[in-house]
Amino acid sequence: MNRLQTLGADFAPLVVDAMRTATKAREQHHAACDLLTQALPHVPAELGLVIRRHLGDAS
Repeated sequence: MNRLQTLGADFAPLVVDAMRTATKAREQHHAACDLLTQALPHVPAELGLVIRRHLGDAS
């Protein structure tokens, strides 16, 4: 096994773990955005503006 293959084998578990963590974080972010969307009708206008900006809807 050459040096690059050895490094790849050494870091593969870390890369897989990082990818799983990123996937979980993305799923949690989507879930949080869903909750924020549901909260919009129930929050003051100023907070609603902040939420909409985060969600990408600055209208």
